[in-house]
Amino acid sequence: WDKKKYYGRIRREYGGIQREYGRIRREYGRIGREYGRIGREYGRIGREYGRIRREYGRIGREYGRIGREYGTIGREYWRIRREYGRIGREYGRIGRGCGRIRSINKENGCEREGKVN
Repeated sequence: WDKKKYYGRIRREYGGIQREYGRIRREYGRIGREYGRIGREYGRIGREYGRIRREYGRIGREYGRIGREYGTIGREYWRIRREYGRIGREYGRIGRGCGRIRSINKENGCEREGKVN
């Protein structure tokens, strides 16, 4: 057998194998870069989502504050309305000449005519 030819063939084959290996490595590099891009994209999306969620939280808290404010106003309104009702009943009693005025809250009878206010 011819040693030169044999080793030449082996060297050529080895070169082919190395080229193939280089191609595969480059391919893996490309795939890795692609995955990196996808990962960055996901990171961006996640950050955006977090921002949106925080924004929604802020909006919700704002609505809660407004609601509490309205509740306070409503309570105040009904308290005043009750107060006016009491005052009105008092004046009605005075106008009909029903005795002296007792505490605003307890009564709704009229001593003189036995009527209910």
